[in-house]
Amino acid sequence: MGVAARQYGSEIVLADQPSAFARACAELLADHPRAQQMGQRARARIAADYGRDQVVQRTAAGMRSAMGNAT
Repeated sequence: MGVAARQYGSEIVLADQPSAFARACAELLADHPRAQQMGQRARARIAADYGRDQVVQRTAAGMRSAMGNAT
């Protein structure tokens, strides 16, 4: 799932223009509870998607696929 498929502002700050990104960052810095919640959600996402077990499984599947043995 790409970043665009996730709810904006839940785990990451995005903007199309540098000034909009700076404004969004400044707003986040001024809102400690929101920043803390966003950080917790982002950390949970990284742990779920990029933990050791997930990385090992994806790497092994990629290696099997590259060798022509996708079982």
